Amino acid sequence: MRGLFLQALGNSNTVFSIEPAGEYLLIRFNNLVVKLYAYKCVKQHEDFEEELELRGLQPEKPAAILPLTMFKTPLQLVQAAVHYELYRSELSRFRNKGLLLLLLATGHSQISDLLSDLRARYSESSHYLMFSIDGEGFDKTGCEVFKDYVQSVDEDSRAVLVKNISSLLSLI
Repeated sequence: MRGLFLQALGNSNTVFSIEPAGEYLLIRFNNLVVKLYAYKCVKQHEDFEEELELRGLQPEKPAAILPLTMFKTPLQLVQAAVHYELYRSELSRFRNKGLLLLLLATGHSQISDLLSDLRARYSESSHYLMFSIDGEGFDKTGCEVFKDYVQSVDEDSRAVLVKNISSLLSLI
């Protein structure tokens, strides 16, 4: 991926851009700059809680595990990262930042539904995406940097993204 840039008509300022920057994806939206780290990982434990412990994911960090069977398009990750940063203060009631990131990436509006779906999908998947806003403080053993951001956006992908926006509106 070389980069995607959108500019407002009659304005030389970039409104939105996505650029690969080594281990992370650099996302710019108006004055907002977000570094999205994403890794494709091989499942090390059958138990989801043990996998979280192995990876060292902490509730106060915006990092999460997303089973590949819950993943439709890389734009889910980009959308979740931008929404997380844009609406951070409105969503401050969520103590677990990883769960918040997953809510934003999957379009779930209830944590109980998310956790049920997450555990079921994790058990049937051998790989998952681990993604983070800050990229710090977790174990990446058995993981590789996710670079497959170039995909066509089909009807199913658009439906997921619209559902995610609807879910976000119900959360804020």
